[in-house]
Amino acid sequence: MKKISLVLAGLLCGVSLNAAVVATFKGGEVTTEELAPYLAQFQISDVNALPKEAKEGLIKDVVTKKLFAKEAEKLKLDKDDAFKSALNSAKEVLLAQQYLLKKFNDIKVSDAEITDYYNKHLNDFKVPEAVKTKHILVKTEAEARDIIKQLKGLKDDALVNKFSELAKTKSNDKGSGAMGGDLPYMSVNELVPEYFNAAKKLKKGEISEPVKSQFGFHVILGEDYKASRQGSLQEAKPFIENGLKNEKHKALVKQEADKLINGAGLQVK
Repeated sequence: MKKISLVLAGLLCGVSLNAAVVATFKGGEVTTEELAPYLAQFQISDVNALPKEAKEGLIKDVVTKKLFAKEAEKLKLDKDDAFKSALNSAKEVLLAQQYLLKKFNDIKVSDAEITDYYNKHLNDFKVPEAVKTKHILVKTEAEARDIIKQLKGLKDDALVNKFSELAKTKSNDKGSGAMGGDLPYMSVNELVPEYFNAAKKLKKGEISEPVKSQFGFHVILGEDYKASRQGSLQEAKPFIENGLKNEKHKALVKQEADKLINGAGLQVK
């Protein structure tokens, strides 16, 4: 099953009846609807899912383009023949995209088709085992053991708070370090083997010995472990439905394109 193209994904994410304002500036505002095509490139629909710096950077980019456009209008560049030609071309592209979007939305996928696909592709919907951890990454084993020493004897909130404090000040993984060493649930395929194999053995609130990997030495705080399992049909349904719609859409687009081209009297000179 292939993914929907970014162009189509952008259109799908961009259609919103409840666009919210995420930023304002003198003479204008930025809405979630305007950000949707950009977010589609990262396969997300909520701007708040981005890190703070990335969210602010995206909004600044959008506002900058708006301000450039205002400056262009002041210079009457919107009256220029080259601009008018480009605008007409853009209009054709957008109309074609809206036509394709309508065709996509009109496509129906039955429950029987979804169930049949699920049963024939069970391995595609296996959820791998995963761990939820915090970690502190340092260069040497000695540094790791010093951190473990500072955590010795602590439990529950006291342990978590001290671990988070050390992660923020000591960890070489600045991304997770800024969040107190916190990592999301990560599967065996997303972590280096040394880390995953050590993490899966930890009980909630248990600290690992120094774990050496290609990145350095990790001190890991265990939080949770989930064994591998078969993803249910209900969980898989939206992904299967979207994929099957996309496959039907591709076939439909080709069929319609061939029909329209054949009836257009095209002559290439």
